[in-house]
Amino acid sequence: MRSNQSKAAHHHKGSHRLLWRASLLVLTTHACTTDRVPASLERQHTINRVRTLSSSNISNGRPVEFNLDQVAALRASIATEKDPTSHKVLTFLHAFVNRQFVEQGTRDLERDIQALRTSPVGLDNLTLSLANATKFLATQSDPKQRRRFAEAVSPSLADLEPLLKIRDRHIADRARELALPDGLALAGVVRNYDVREAANVASALLKTSDALYLESLRDLVRVDGTLPLEEVGRPDIPWLLRGTANIEADRLLAAVHATVMLLDIPLTCLDRFVHLPEPIHPWDLPRSQTQDILHAAGHSLHQCGCRAPAFELCHLGDRSVAEAFAVLLEGLLTEPTWLQEQLGMEEPQLTIHLHQAALARLLTARLHAARVLDEVDRYGRNAAQAKKLYAAHMSRALGVSFAPGDAEHYENDRDPFIDSADSLRGHIIAAQIQTELITRFGDSWWRLPAAGDFLKELWLTGQRDTAEELLARLGDAGNDDIGENHAQPILNPEPLVRWTATRLIRQVPAATLPF
Repeated sequence: MRSNQSKAAHHHKGSHRLLWRASLLVLTTHACTTDRVPASLERQHTINRVRTLSSSNISNGRPVEFNLDQVAALRASIATEKDPTSHKVLTFLHAFVNRQFVEQGTRDLERDIQALRTSPVGLDNLTLSLANATKFLATQSDPKQRRRFAEAVSPSLADLEPLLKIRDRHIADRARELALPDGLALAGVVRNYDVREAANVASALLKTSDALYLESLRDLVRVDGTLPLEEVGRPDIPWLLRGTANIEADRLLAAVHATVMLLDIPLTCLDRFVHLPEPIHPWDLPRSQTQDILHAAGHSLHQCGCRAPAFELCHLGDRSVAEAFAVLLEGLLTEPTWLQEQLGMEEPQLTIHLHQAALARLLTARLHAARVLDEVDRYGRNAAQAKKLYAAHMSRALGVSFAPGDAEHYENDRDPFIDSADSLRGHIIAAQIQTELITRFGDSWWRLPAAGDFLKELWLTGQRDTAEELLARLGDAGNDDIGENHAQPILNPEPLVRWTATRLIRQVPAATLPF
């Protein structure tokens, strides 16, 4: 008969709590040295407290307070840590605490900002808001009505700017308290990778996809027929790229469950969907409930599959890796056989949906790329220069010219921690994983338990691996005909662009699109 102690150990086997305790023992062992035991023990006590608070925040979503002494303790431990796994744990924790330290002073301000974003904007007899701006624009076939609404939300955008500037000043002040020169350096610490290198990836994506995107946009404009290409503006993009699939939640969840079972993944992994944050960029393409359910399911499966020996390795590492698996599952909405078999989608809706969904996915990645470039380029510029840069980056991503007022409220599109870099990298990684899945298992990879085993192997490490390390494990997935000493980057946007091209209708006939 088992002792009470062994029963308890068995009960908690595989839980994050046991993994946390095990990793805590590793960290304690490595932190203590013979020549500075008291200082090391004091520092370790601080780190243990930080880990407890962070774990509580991740599991319960409760706000926690951090201070500079805790940041300093983490920095000192990182500098002396020799064990690679413990070093990653400390580094990820340090990034998390830095962001929390900066954000804890703006919680009330963020609530005020969100309240303004959801406050009503009157247009005729409609009650709208910034939060649902593009959802409304996607329903308006009349370009004049779209422009009227863009003008109607302008005062709300102006009202937000003072609050956003206060937030920016607070972030800059906190960055200096953390001994960082500016918000760009802070973003690099929070992201745990070089954001300037992310800007290089952003430039590569835009350059690689410009021709395909612009050609496809011209086709949509031609078929729509309400505006010449030179008059198409930012308010018209949500209409041109509106989704065609409106799938009931129950039916979609049944399809997700069926797919998870085909992949031989435990359905219990879907017991708790990951909460998705509210969108903060007013001109992003509108997201459907269908997209959000699949995206959240991708996050849930990835987290469920993590077996890394510390919660930091499962939850606080390279966020672009987590985004990749969410985008991968959301990508089922662009898999024709999945749409036919699981959702019963038929022609001509299938071809129409694939065209618009693929182009919208590419544009979403392009918008993330533009924001990364905008945030990196804006440092050291005055307001007039920043406004001009914003217009250049965003108009290129959208493929349209900006009207004189389009960049007036550019502060509303700020991304101070450059979270868009994670989203951009996630889209690129997802396409490379998707390419590898198709290469190994065929177009209907989602039917095969072997593909599920392949994904589960990738999920084991959670967010421990960087994007580059994950792709190295794939053997540079998606980088065709590249040798061991290849010159191309591992984060290669070409698979995303090639994949998009396979889903697009070239020279779209007017009879096929529902304009």
